[in-house]
Amino acid sequence: MRIPILCFIAGGLLAATTPATNAEEPPKVRIIESKIAPPSVVSEAETKIRLARKLMQARGYDAAAALLEEVYEQHRGSARVTSLLLTCYIHLGQLPRARTSVIV
Repeated sequence: MRIPILCFIAGGLLAATTPATNAEEPPKVRIIESKIAPPSVVSEAETKIRLARKLMQARGYDAAAALLEEVYEQHRGSARVTSLLLTCYIHLGQLPRARTSVIV
């Protein structure tokens, strides 16, 4: 009986089965492409979003808003960026700014 074995290796997924009882047959191994990008491939925008979220957790809403505004200019259709930016404006008490710059 073969038992499937899965393990993550260098950003990919290695799928193998345990060896059969027949010693002549080698185990079958195949590489399954991973959908998770390694850290070196993360976009500049994603890096800024992650940093902005950390700043927001530390109540650094003004610095987070500055980063998110840069990302927002390039990705106006992103609901995630829009939501984070609106959250910053609300915590900063800048509702008029939120209405004019984000909500069209």
